[in-house]
Amino acid sequence: MKSTRLTRSWVTMDDAGNFVFMEASEEKANELGARFEGWLMGQEFNPVQERWLHDVEAQIRENADQFNDFTLDHLEFPPFSLQGGRRKAAELFGGEAPLSGVLANLSQSVYGAPVQ
Repeated sequence: MKSTRLTRSWVTMDDAGNFVFMEASEEKANELGARFEGWLMGQEFNPVQERWLHDVEAQIRENADQFNDFTLDHLEFPPFSLQGGRRKAAELFGGEAPLSGVLANLSQSVYGAPVQ
């Protein structure tokens, strides 16, 4: 019996009407970014927290092929370490425990289901 696998992907066309296909890593980055945006829409954060979270989103997108989650440890490296790192993030989110909860929830929403 023949097995057929269906996938959903974006179709993009150039100005001449030709199909333009994204690289797999770019498609994965876009999918993770869309999941992040969906997660963020259901949350309430102040503007400073949102700025930090958009930096998290940028790192998730840029490292789509390497990251399988986003944890407190990621805040120890640039660009976060240049902004005060884990300590500053904990301060902005009301402590390390609340920050850890936010990142766990974010990570589950973004990475919880397999990304093709």
